[in-house]
Amino acid sequence: MTRLTLAQRLRCAHVKRWNMVRVLREQNLAEHLMLVQIVALETVDRYLSGPNHAANPDKLRADVMEWAMWHDMPEVITGDVPTPMKKFVAAHGTEILLHAIERQVDGRHHELRESVGETALLIVKFADLYEAIHFLHWEGHGPRATEISIGLMARMEKHIAHTGAAMMPELAEVFKNIYRDMTYDSNE
Repeated sequence: MTRLTLAQRLRCAHVKRWNMVRVLREQNLAEHLMLVQIVALETVDRYLSGPNHAANPDKLRADVMEWAMWHDMPEVITGDVPTPMKKFVAAHGTEILLHAIERQVDGRHHELRESVGETALLIVKFADLYEAIHFLHWEGHGPRATEISIGLMARMEKHIAHTGAAMMPELAEVFKNIYRDMTYDSNE
């Protein structure tokens, strides 16, 4: 297992996202990672400000922030793997191959995924979906972007339901509130 070098990690500013969707402007991986961190931090702060009793709130916040920064970092080597490819790999039982490639590309990514805990993973997944929906709302162009947006919104609903079913109804409620309040106001 290797670890990405600093120079490799800095390439996140050059990795293009949305390579199979028409967008009005390009988004790079660095922008995506930063925006996911912003949403994830807001989410964890709202979660911790409620009636939740995280054993170690500082650790949860740190885990969320680190995983938000690292969740797509292997893409500096693999590029943005399009969802159709991920679905194809999953449908053919070779999803383990994609995880093996990510693990080989960057052992730190794998170690973090294993160590941050379910709550942090759920929060970052929420933030990742939120950021994608938000980006496509503003920058997506054409019927394919609309189709992808609809699919992302369906995945968001499933993610929120899964979180509630995973015995985390308070976290699911935070997700619902943040997602419900997503603004599409052009003056935001």
